[in-house]
Amino acid sequence: MDTRRSIRVEAPGQFAIRGDILDVFDLTEENPYRIELFGDEVESLRSFDLMSQRSIEPLDQVRIYPASEMILEEDRSQRGIEKITAEAQQVVEKFRKEMKTEQAHRLDESGEGIGRAGGTAE
Repeated sequence: MDTRRSIRVEAPGQFAIRGDILDVFDLTEENPYRIELFGDEVESLRSFDLMSQRSIEPLDQVRIYPASEMILEEDRSQRGIEKITAEAQQVVEKFRKEMKTEQAHRLDESGEGIGRAGGTAE
């Protein structure tokens, strides 16, 4: 089953985007999530009832799992890891320029883990 964009979330594996609101129905959950954004910041995160579309409870965090897996050949996988690592490094530099040192440190450490997960050693 693939993740499918829809006008309104009605079943697991679907997502909908309306302005700054992203609804996601993860395959592993009973209720979908509603993520409200303000620019690139999460303003609110909550589960909601599928039928009424009303909020059930606010959430601190969610995990959204892929609806399907993709098996990559080693070279394609390595290129993907390199791109993710390079992009993460750009964000680390941006955080440092903005004096967001804690965020930069956390992302820098998680980026090192990406390289290890892909089988590369630094």
